[in-house]
Amino acid sequence: KPAITGLTIPGDGITNAENTFYVDAADNAGVYQIKAWVSPKGQNDWKEAGTETGVGTPNLTLTFTLKNISGLTEGAHDLKVTVTDYYGNSATEYGEFILDNTPPETPGLTAIGKPGGIKLHFTSESDDVTWYSINYKESADDEFEYTINIAAEEYFHDLSSKIGTSYSYRIKAHDAAGNSSGYSGIKTAAALSASPAITIVP
Repeated sequence: KPAITGLTIPGDGITNAENTFYVDAADNAGVYQIKAWVSPKGQNDWKEAGTETGVGTPNLTLTFTLKNISGLTEGAHDLKVTVTDYYGNSATEYGEFILDNTPPETPGLTAIGKPGGIKLHFTSESDDVTWYSINYKESADDEFEYTINIAAEEYFHDLSSKIGTSYSYRIKAHDAAGNSSGYSGIKTAAALSASPAITIVP
């Protein structure tokens, strides 16, 4: 009898339509076909999501996305996967996921020169942001060359070896489903010299 040996829903169950689902199946006599369907949760309104037909081998993998399924709306969905062999035997497994195609709001960004570095602060109006990607460059350069990925909403960029050099920054917000905002406006600042020590002579 065939068996579904792996069912991978992207994003730990929260996904957009572009992400890839994976279904693995096995049968000693050969896997004939894997099929997947999706439905709004609890409605049994199944739409075919993907099909993979084997060539007689004992293992088969189906990969699919949701981007070409018409009428699929955001929210909770059921997933049904069925594998069959060449003798008409089958096995079925169910899963569930949340479809989210809405990108986060573009975050605001501030960049303030501090002694030894630049303090960045950024926030998005969206409540589902899980991380940010900061692009930065020396302001004189043409392209943004570097990226920092961070979950917090602030970052201190240590530039103690680049005091006075102007740096430019922009940032994107990302959610758990894999959606990304647009870039923020570009902000520019330079690290300041450390405050000199004050010696008090009695």
